[in-house]
Amino acid sequence: MPELDGIAATEVIHRELPNTSVVVLTSLLEDESLVSALRAGAVGYLLKDTSLPDLRQAIKAAVAGQAQISPKATARLLRKVVAPEPPETLSHREAEVLQLLARGSANKQIGHDLGIAEKTVKTHVGNILRKLGVQSRTLAALYAARVGLVPLDQLGEAAAVSA
Repeated sequence: MPELDGIAATEVIHRELPNTSVVVLTSLLEDESLVSALRAGAVGYLLKDTSLPDLRQAIKAAVAGQAQISPKATARLLRKVVAPEPPETLSHREAEVLQLLARGSANKQIGHDLGIAEKTVKTHVGNILRKLGVQSRTLAALYAARVGLVPLDQLGEAAAVSA
């Protein structure tokens, strides 16, 4: 890319077009690139060897407010995700929202499951991200798995972990 690298471009897109989802497609499987891309606001991180059906699924997931990470990158990311010490305490409702978010549910489905408005879900998600000190639903989902709120094999499309 002539003027910006992918991470810088992701930051600009995330800042200037916050309703636009960015899925990174790269040949790099390096911890720094992976973490930097997600911190910049990417909702997915796929390697260039991703199959066409998996790429299509990742794009559809991004449009639905979900994310996907290449299974090869997931283990690396789990080692790198570090929660703030100590994280601000989540309310009971925020913990419920985080659990559903981590299992891959979109805001509309979370609202339906909990009997609350989608706008209220968005508020809870914003509070969760702030309290955990993360910038994406993907990192929040991985945090939920790391602290045992959701078993790793139940992360769903929020982090696209394949067992």
